[in-house]
Amino acid sequence: MRETGNYLNQSRQPILLFLHMLLFNPPIGVRKMLIFFLCFNLSLTINAQQPTWVEEAPGVWKTIIGKPDAFDLLKAAEVPARLDGLEKLSASGFPLEKTDIKADTEALHKICNLLLPDNLSSTKQKVFSNGDNAYVILNYQPFFKSIDHSFVLGHLYKNVNNWHEIGSQSPEGNFAIFRNNEQYFEAVSDILATRTIWYYHDADYFIASTSQRPIVMYLGSFEFDDRVIPWMLSTGTIGPEYSWDKRIKKLRPDSSVLLNKLDWTIAEKHNPFSLNPKKKTDQEHKNELRTAAEGSIKSLKKLNLTEWPITLSGGYDSRAILFLLKKNMVSGDNLHTLTYGLQKSLKNRYSDAFVANKLAEELETNHSFHPLNRSDEPFSVIFDRYLKCGEGRIDHISAYMDGMKIWNNIAESKKIKGVLRGDVIFFPYKTITELHIRHHLGCPLCSDLKNMESIIQDFDFPEQKLSDFLDRKPGESIDIWCDRLYHYFRYPTIHGALNDIKLSYTEVINPFISRQIIDTVYQFPDHLRKNKKIFMELVDSLHDKTPYASRSSTENSLEIFRDPEVVQLIITALQTAHSKALFGEDFIDFLTNKIKVKNSPITENKSGNFATIKKKIYNYIKGIYLYYGLNSLKYKSYKILPKPLLYLYEKFKKKPSADFNRVAFRCYMITRMTEILEQDTAILNQSYSNGKTSNSAQAFHKTQRR
Repeated sequence: MRETGNYLNQSRQPILLFLHMLLFNPPIGVRKMLIFFLCFNLSLTINAQQPTWVEEAPGVWKTIIGKPDAFDLLKAAEVPARLDGLEKLSASGFPLEKTDIKADTEALHKICNLLLPDNLSSTKQKVFSNGDNAYVILNYQPFFKSIDHSFVLGHLYKNVNNWHEIGSQSPEGNFAIFRNNEQYFEAVSDILATRTIWYYHDADYFIASTSQRPIVMYLGSFEFDDRVIPWMLSTGTIGPEYSWDKRIKKLRPDSSVLLNKLDWTIAEKHNPFSLNPKKKTDQEHKNELRTAAEGSIKSLKKLNLTEWPITLSGGYDSRAILFLLKKNMVSGDNLHTLTYGLQKSLKNRYSDAFVANKLAEELETNHSFHPLNRSDEPFSVIFDRYLKCGEGRIDHISAYMDGMKIWNNIAESKKIKGVLRGDVIFFPYKTITELHIRHHLGCPLCSDLKNMESIIQDFDFPEQKLSDFLDRKPGESIDIWCDRLYHYFRYPTIHGALNDIKLSYTEVINPFISRQIIDTVYQFPDHLRKNKKIFMELVDSLHDKTPYASRSSTENSLEIFRDPEVVQLIITALQTAHSKALFGEDFIDFLTNKIKVKNSPITENKSGNFATIKKKIYNYIKGIYLYYGLNSLKYKSYKILPKPLLYLYEKFKKKPSADFNRVAFRCYMITRMTEILEQDTAILNQSYSNGKTSNSAQAFHKTQRR
């Protein structure tokens, strides 16, 4: 949307506002000062003629003295014209073109429609636009808070009256907050950035959004940030701080970005990461964790829990929500749980689906199982829908191979408002080496992978390293660094990206990701923060009858990436001119020669068969241990063996290797996502060329400089 301030020198804007006040409600004692100030700046001689004022656009007035076609402002001045003050006036010309507010609103609706998943019939939208600001909310929910064009996307655990005030303390909850008043605009992330906020700022625009795509759409151009390439190759994410477009910034956890509308500057504020261990007994810490967890669970009492099912797995996290809800709030008849997975997983007693069904039956919840079998749609359609919903931020495709049917059914259901998930922040292993930590947090560098150590140098990709706010600081213990990396990388980059996929369809609340719980955990000594021991003991103390699952109910991603049709789709995409321009022909040739196809001769060799048999035996034994509450063999060994011995083992064992089929799929994601973003800009540019017309929930807020 064009702001009429573009046509006037910015120093004139306060004068025009004062004149508006003077003509319609002139305060006593101000009239002469304003008239003198106006004459001084414009150097007019009015020769006793009365000026006529015409509103050319909202907030912009033009004066006519005498005959408009005969009056020449420069000739009428008794002193030489102040060219610096008239420069923009002469450049824009009169009469001023009016701002088309209606057209801009139409463009915001168009953005909504482009963001809407193609298998979702409709969603509620909220659009607002005036001379200075515009915002749009896709998948708008009635429980979202809104005051004077400030709003909260998500759930606040406690009622806070001043959440909308600029600079006020960040409240408890899973949210993205957008605050707005006459002088400032502020975007605020929650403690772990469970809903990612992106923003763009230049001399004319400030745009904040929970989606990157509408920013690129509105700007009408796309500038690829190739720094995401090495991060996608090694982690399957676009990295901890980058976006697809180099101009778009990502807001860190527990941070805010503030726009001063008067001088058009922005400033980021980051609340510091701080561990504050307290000298208490292990039992006292355990009691405090339980109190904090119950506090977050009790905050859910304002929800109608029949409309908020728990996504129940066979592990610790989600059942902790179920146990605490049942104990502190309601009877089992009022609780709704759901599980999804492959249909065949219901017959595997070690799987998430089997154990969750058993647990729900025991606790008498209203339970539903959603099959996660592959959609019969083409893989290209399944992948594109996944990429558009999650903006290609993560490669965890296996849980979405049904073509988002589960989440579409939830969105279309009139009985479900959102889901409760049980994410927690405990690192489940001992902290041994930096490489070990990066690997288990999903943050390996290319140099950490045996078969990709030199790939950046060999193919001239951008440098990859942890930034200053993520790298281990001098004197920082490995335990503290591990927690900081979880806080700033693992959750916002991986969990946040997975949340955003689901937010395209429904709301998500993570009650264990609250400031109260995280502050409590950060008061634990090192030995309690690691291994997840204290949390597992808490869950066991609530209910220990049902065994834990050891198998995922979703399809193994490597089975997907080795499917002949998927391989062909990936190779076709990588052979395009667009893909070769991104990666270079040498890398494309290198990668396509490494790709394997399921049941092809390259995988059917003696060593391959032996490795498969060994893996099956290991998984079988692991399943037995987990099922009977003994945890995994690896976890047991890491728990029993002394840390120095584990350190030597980690130090001298071979680096892990990347699977090149997975790497190829990640390159496919980069190729398609950049194509999608470029297509987005072309679609909206077509609307602009026809007369400029100007995210669930996805939010998009745009402020234009006056």
